Amino acid sequence: MRCSKLFIWKLFAGRFFGWLAGAVFLSQGVLSASVQASPVWKVSNGTETVYLGGTIHVLAESDYPLPGSFQQAYSNSEVVFFETDIEVQSKPEFAQKLVALTSYPDGQGIDSRLSSDTLQKLNDYLQSRGASLQALRRFRPGMLAMVMTNLELQYQGMSGDGVDQFYTNTAIQDGKPRGQLETPEEQIKFIASMGQGSEDDLIDYALQDMYKMREDMLAIKSAWREGDRQGLREVALEPFRENSPEVFNTLIVERNNNWLPQIEQMFVTPADELVLVGVLHLVGKEGLLQQLEKKGYSVTQLN
Repeated sequence: MRCSKLFIWKLFAGRFFGWLAGAVFLSQGVLSASVQASPVWKVSNGTETVYLGGTIHVLAESDYPLPGSFQQAYSNSEVVFFETDIEVQSKPEFAQKLVALTSYPDGQGIDSRLSSDTLQKLNDYLQSRGASLQALRRFRPGMLAMVMTNLELQYQGMSGDGVDQFYTNTAIQDGKPRGQLETPEEQIKFIASMGQGSEDDLIDYALQDMYKMREDMLAIKSAWREGDRQGLREVALEPFRENSPEVFNTLIVERNNNWLPQIEQMFVTPADELVLVGVLHLVGKEGLLQQLEKKGYSVTQLN
């Protein structure tokens, strides 16, 4: 499977517009299993515990209720950490900052940075989804590609909140303290830098993947629900690494390395924490789970 760098970012790295949702993808066989693993792990050093939950930032109504392990970890934790502050991202002033930093200056646009073939395909695609190239031409490639993904998901009738939003709302309602591993401004930088210098490649690649989105979501969500580390590597992580090594390093490896010391620091606090991050940050050789295992922490998958 060849998952786009854009699609992976949208699913596993952050949430900026209340984007994305899945339709009914999981089979009854998966959902009806009496005993199944889950995308939540208990990590301990013998005396202190941190729960790591792998999230997808897009879910359908049929994906609820979430695996019970999420609620178990949430109930056992005094603090919940997210990738970033979703509440801040929902504010109008943040949206204004996002658009400003991911747009070209006046008089410039993506159209002058694309080949005639890619430009024509982009224009045709946008028209087919009821959008206008003229209205979007000032977006830098990463932002434009993400808008295209949102258009495609809306066109396919997908909408809804994922795990991060669900537990942000739950923590606010319960008055449970929340933390973040990076600032919303840091996440904007990732979008603004995507595709710079390779605009044609990124947009052409994203256009090819628009029509595979439903198929990709099916495989990823099935592996996610079961906490299938090997399956997630095969269907998403390794294709991402192979097709977009530079973006993979920026969005997955560097951020994991930034987050790991913060997570380790949680083991010296008296409170138990739940850390919710995109599930691809947990798996693979650079993933948080394997890095913690190598450091000698006990890692147990919850059912």
